[in-house]
Amino acid sequence: PITDNHLIILEDGTYFTGKDFKPFKEIQIKDDKIILISDVKSNIEGTRISAKGKFVIPGLIDAHVHLSGSPAYPYVSVDPLLNAHSSLRCGVTTNVDLFFPEPLLKSFKDSMVSSPEKYAYVLTAGPILTAPDGHGTEYGVPTRIISSPEEAEKITKNVAKKKEIDLIKFVYSAYSNPTHALNKEEIKRIINTAHKMHKKTVVHIDQSSEAMDCIDAGVDALAHIPGDLMSQSDLEKLKKSGVLLIPTITVYESFCEGHTFSYMSDSLLWQSAHPDYMDNFERKELSKPSDYSPSKQEIAYKENLKNCIKMNIPILAGTDAGNYAVFYGYSLHNELLELKNAGMTASDALCAGTQNIQMLFPDIKI
Repeated sequence: PITDNHLIILEDGTYFTGKDFKPFKEIQIKDDKIILISDVKSNIEGTRISAKGKFVIPGLIDAHVHLSGSPAYPYVSVDPLLNAHSSLRCGVTTNVDLFFPEPLLKSFKDSMVSSPEKYAYVLTAGPILTAPDGHGTEYGVPTRIISSPEEAEKITKNVAKKKEIDLIKFVYSAYSNPTHALNKEEIKRIINTAHKMHKKTVVHIDQSSEAMDCIDAGVDALAHIPGDLMSQSDLEKLKKSGVLLIPTITVYESFCEGHTFSYMSDSLLWQSAHPDYMDNFERKELSKPSDYSPSKQEIAYKENLKNCIKMNIPILAGTDAGNYAVFYGYSLHNELLELKNAGMTASDALCAGTQNIQMLFPDIKI
């Protein structure tokens, strides 16, 4: 049996330095911490585990999840803690939850923090800030509704002061859903108020024009890559701003394309996802939902991603897990692969799924 202070020695593998991959002869682990990485084998006693042909990487970070959601349709209710457990089983040690039921948030975070060996850590936005009947209100989850600049300031301040809130998430749909959208003055108030209270801001957008307005307003990160084709001036503006991009390619695929046999049949998915979800799926290619037809505003997301990568726009890997066929933990592996397929190096893709989170949360330890 391995005790808490027992020495574990990994042998003959490769580790990720944060910039590239290097071979090692030994990695010594004690008290759950790496104490030595060596190019030379020692004679020290301990439990030796061969890592030949394997890689040692930091815990992965999914920058966009909804742990109270459901990847199955019809909706299947599962304790969010079990979704955090699924994440951990897939090597995702931190989730950034961008819309969680506000009344349940404190008890959820307390339970998660008390059992780090069971659940991935979570950073939370809590309630989504949106317009009357705007995006977010359709799920039956409590939101914060904003109808004026004064409300934007007051509500943002009220949410941001809560201890369990790590960042502020709002919706801006001025062009994709203008009837039910916050206006420019309201989003400026949200962002400025959040920043005064030392909280970063993330915005749900659908289109390039919405992203550009939010960049002008000073937002910190875009939740979703625009679905319509970004112009060169859009790309240059995003690059110059330093605003972070969370593309969520996997959720676009779920609704616009479907998923491959490989994605749906992988043993990791069937071992890690809650079985109640998997009753709704089979080990075969998955078509997009039959009642969903992508619009012209949703079909350029992969081309946009390639162009953003070419311009070295800072990217955080996030999946939007909790939506249809986007699974906790497992789908982040697909997201990293899509980043690589779009032109990232393997090292850069891993950085998007690990250390880049420090651009949003400078004090986080990874």
